[in-house]
Amino acid sequence: MTLDFKPLASGAAHLPENYLPAALPALLGDPMDESYPLLPVPMQDARAVSFVTGAGLADPAHCAQAMQDAQPRYIGPPMGPQEAALGGVTFSRPETASDVRVKVLGLIDVGIAFWNAAFRDGSALAGPSCFKDMGYLGFSPGGQGPSGVQFLGEAALAGICQQADSDGHDRNIVARLGADFPQSVFGAHPVAGQLFHLDGFNHGTAIADLMLNPLVDGALAPGGQMEILPHSPIFGVELPQNVLLDASGETLQAVLSLAIGDLARRVFDWGCTHCPDKRLELRIVLPFAFTGSAMGGTHPVIENIRQLVANAETAGFDIKIFMPAGNHLQDQLHARPGDPGAGAWSAPLRWALVPDDHSANTVEITWQGASDVTLEIDGPPGRARIEMDHGDIALLLSGGRVIGAAWCRDQGAGWTRLRISLGQTASDRPDGLRVPSGDWSLRLKPESGACEALGAWILRDDRTRLDRRSPPTRQSQFRDSAYRRKEANGHWKKTDDAGCAVKRVGSISLLAEAQNADILAVGAHERLAGGLEPAWYGGISVRDGVPGQSETVDALRPSSGIRALVNGGPRRMRFSGTSAAAALAAVR
Repeated sequence: MTLDFKPLASGAAHLPENYLPAALPALLGDPMDESYPLLPVPMQDARAVSFVTGAGLADPAHCAQAMQDAQPRYIGPPMGPQEAALGGVTFSRPETASDVRVKVLGLIDVGIAFWNAAFRDGSALAGPSCFKDMGYLGFSPGGQGPSGVQFLGEAALAGICQQADSDGHDRNIVARLGADFPQSVFGAHPVAGQLFHLDGFNHGTAIADLMLNPLVDGALAPGGQMEILPHSPIFGVELPQNVLLDASGETLQAVLSLAIGDLARRVFDWGCTHCPDKRLELRIVLPFAFTGSAMGGTHPVIENIRQLVANAETAGFDIKIFMPAGNHLQDQLHARPGDPGAGAWSAPLRWALVPDDHSANTVEITWQGASDVTLEIDGPPGRARIEMDHGDIALLLSGGRVIGAAWCRDQGAGWTRLRISLGQTASDRPDGLRVPSGDWSLRLKPESGACEALGAWILRDDRTRLDRRSPPTRQSQFRDSAYRRKEANGHWKKTDDAGCAVKRVGSISLLAEAQNADILAVGAHERLAGGLEPAWYGGISVRDGVPGQSETVDALRPSSGIRALVNGGPRRMRFSGTSAAAALAAVR
């Protein structure tokens, strides 16, 4: 069997930010029949949304033409062209507003059981909900319904809470929300079935509980002075199913600006009606994390969030966003093989693909300096090399069949980004693509100049067959014989190993890497015999190390977790993670 590159495009400067891996199925020849929006960042005008078909995604020149301009865009979930009811966000401060502050909470997540009796003002059954509105983000394929964030409104929200009180269970509410918002987790997924767990754990509900009832488990006892926001008004946005099912974060990045912007707009309108003489402070918890390069904090979604925050501030509207540091410290998703000089090969990156993996596998490599490099990929089928420059795209073929692709682009601010995507190692079809599992190796050689600050990140790719009730983890990893998982005392290692290319520093979530005064990355603490320490799973920044803001999540012992409500009933479960820390930080 042989391994070969086939150049597909040269100089394709303007392609969607997530062209790989979003377009990989089309490049592999899988049918993608719907229309896909190319969502601009920032979203200023619904008319700026352009569309491309699945066949168009397989043609970089066609896709670049559909971009219309050089504005950053993302391939979004499929939707009908006539349903692009999306717009930008502007704020205009009422003339009567003062500097007296009203603090409001915002939550963007999945599986938010806002009708839970514990979320009522004063925790009184049949009392008014602390949730003032809930929005549902959806993209309707084929024009079968509205696209964008659709808010319930206070009257409908109150009616659902009353229904919960009278029914005494969640089933009718989940069915109602599933019918009205079929792309949410309340709708039945065609393969995975019901993603909202009536009697089990739902992440959005647990995060909401920590925001509204943070002292139930004594979580905020350590950490000094704290300010509880009593009966704080809270607004939520429910993300669609395909965000939950895409661990890489690429789908979330496509819709994140829209979700944050529409949430902020709804809160601002509420404030103009209910407290026009006050200055709003909105604290948004975005409890999602995903890996990717730092690039000096120049990610277009982060730039858009910063601009939105600045625009709101000029209108007397303060926005702070709390993001988790991520739980990737031990996942072997980041590596630094050293910086090769001109004409010299970098040390090989050992990339291990696991069997029975039903998701694509993608590595993102970034550096400053040389734009033209030779990429070498070595795997079970053989070895292939190709010289690439900004805008170049190439298919990777094994035995004449496409198994992956590579894409090199100018990321701005002197950074180059190279993504290599390989297909899945397992298939449900007898004739389906199966990329060989095992060790693959990546090397780069700069042709002019050097590759400085060379780093590689694996985009999380542990999705499995959706019909499996207890799916196994199938995450690809970087490997190095010098990597040590545990200390001599059996505790997880939290620092980098000497002489090892696989790094823990750099494991922080991509968006959290760009933290500033308004975008706060939050880490988690755990209790060991010697006291509280950063949790064994919490990501570390390349630039700033352990996040300066941290909350105690595992107060009893490592991974002991924190108790929270998990559905519409009184049941509480323990869970760990930096997303829990972000929720606690938002109410401190």
